[in-house]
Amino acid sequence: VFNEGSQDLDFRVESDSNTHRLFVDAGNDKVLVGSSAAREQASVTPAFQIEGTDFNSSSLGLVSNSNTSVGAFLLIAHNRGTSVGSSTAANNGDRVGGIFFQAGDGTDINSAVAYIEANIYGDVGSNDTPGLLKFGTTADGSASPTERMAILPSGGLTFNGDRSTANALDDYEEGTWTPGSLTGTIGTI
Repeated sequence: VFNEGSQDLDFRVESDSNTHRLFVDAGNDKVLVGSSAAREQASVTPAFQIEGTDFNSSSLGLVSNSNTSVGAFLLIAHNRGTSVGSSTAANNGDRVGGIFFQAGDGTDINSAVAYIEANIYGDVGSNDTPGLLKFGTTADGSASPTERMAILPSGGLTFNGDRSTANALDDYEEGTWTPGSLTGTIGTI
C-alpha cells in the first residue's frame, strides 16, 4: 500500500475479534495495534501504540530463539541531530530515554506513577557518554513523580535528587564498625 501524493490512505488488518488489529493512520503518521486512534500518554502521542482490553492484547513481547548467550534487546537512543541517520553528540543533561508508568485517573492516562530515566551526566566525547540513571515515584496527593534514587556514572547511589558524591553510597563506606555481642539470658514470651 502506497500513500503517494499524501492521499491520506489508511491501511488496516482485521482479526477475528478486532477490526483494527493493525492500523496505519497515514494522515497522522501513526501505527496502531488494537485501535484506530492514537492516545496521548505523558503528554506524548507516540508514533507506535498498542492498546487492548487485557494484558495479553496490550503487551509487547521480544523473543530471541538462538543457541547463543545473547537474548532480545530494547534499544533507546538520542542524539542532537535534526535528520534521520544523524549522530550529533548529545549534551550534558539531555534526557536519552525513559520508561514511564502511566495510570488512568478518571480523566485521562497522562498521570505518571513512576519512571526510569537515563540522562547524559557530564561532557560527551567520541565513544564517551557518561550516564545517570534516575528512578522516580509519585507520592499520594501529587500529580507528578519525584526522583527518589539515581545511579551516578561512578556507580554511586544518590537519593531524593542529591547529586553530591560525598553523600552517594558506593561500594564501600568510610568509617569503622566494631561488632558487639549480646550476653545474658533471654526470657520466655
